[in-house]
Amino acid sequence: MTKGRCFRQTSLGILLLTPGILSAQQQTSYEGPGVLEELIVTATRRESSLQDVSIGVSLLSGEAIAKAHLANTAELTQMIATLNAQTGATAGDSSFNIRGIGTQAFSAGSEPSVSTVVDGVVLSRSGMAFSSMLDVQRVEVLRGPQGTLYGKNASGGVIHIITRDPTQKWGGSVSATAIEDDEYRMGATVSGPLTDTVGVRLTGQWLDDAGYATNVYDNSKLNGVESKSLRGKINWQPSDDFNLLWSSDYYDSDCSCNALTVRAVLESDQQDALLEELLPVVPAKDNFDANNDQETRDEVTAWGHSLTINTALGNYDFTSITAYRDWENTQAVDVDNRPTNPLTLMLDSPPHTEVEQFSQEFRLNSKDADWG
Repeated sequence: MTKGRCFRQTSLGILLLTPGILSAQQQTSYEGPGVLEELIVTATRRESSLQDVSIGVSLLSGEAIAKAHLANTAELTQMIATLNAQTGATAGDSSFNIRGIGTQAFSAGSEPSVSTVVDGVVLSRSGMAFSSMLDVQRVEVLRGPQGTLYGKNASGGVIHIITRDPTQKWGGSVSATAIEDDEYRMGATVSGPLTDTVGVRLTGQWLDDAGYATNVYDNSKLNGVESKSLRGKINWQPSDDFNLLWSSDYYDSDCSCNALTVRAVLESDQQDALLEELLPVVPAKDNFDANNDQETRDEVTAWGHSLTINTALGNYDFTSITAYRDWENTQAVDVDNRPTNPLTLMLDSPPHTEVEQFSQEFRLNSKDADWG
């Protein structure tokens, strides 16, 4: 078993009613005395009040994400009770499930039954869903089977991540966080108009977590991560009936979070010899240290571009989303969990996976929400 901060596996058995986490039965939240804020979602590909949406959807606001200090998408499970992360030995094996329904496969080539969408772009592989929570406006979790409304069928549900767009006034923010056990985070955002019709937004984030476990073989830290993220957006809106939004993002992570730690040694003729070989590590249910002679790493590099065009065509709204994404994953793990390598279980070239994805979506929505 492993436990890592880069892919926290905390899941709640009950729904915690904290600010910013609402279901379809809770449509409003208080901004202040006597002021109600209507919560808007796009679960049906058009802006609607949360209470008017006829499907099961949970909404998590960007403010709630910031207050909870969520570093990556896997940590959404800490705040959405029906959402769980199934973390494999590497990022490529990891996946989400909703209400216990999802895909658990030991292959980066498997399509997920819980689909993850970022700003309307479907991520085709499970591992691509695990990245930093960078400048997020809100997260909508749709429970149950979903059709092609989100680009592909998803039998388990959809996680839709909506990031923030450029603002009409100049503004920005800088944040720095220090957490026990040598975990540090920094982030910065700047947004505003270049002209009357063009706005820009740029956000960067850096995370360094030294890890809480130790590999006594070389006294190195395990289950830590160092990552950096960058996203830029350009919005051009020459009129109320036409909008063009370009978005580019980059994510790089170097993680030792796939370290395998020994919790027990099965009874056998070799049990005493194995226990002595592992010293000073003692197998136990709360052991997170290791004595491994091979490196442990899980490197992810992901980047992509998207172009979203919205225009009015009479009584319809036409949307085009063109996107390209590239995702690479290299991993290495000591599979025998020992300071020796009796079976020569070492790979000269660590497994490497690369996914290139191009998608094009055209959508035509009627302005009359009652019939289309």
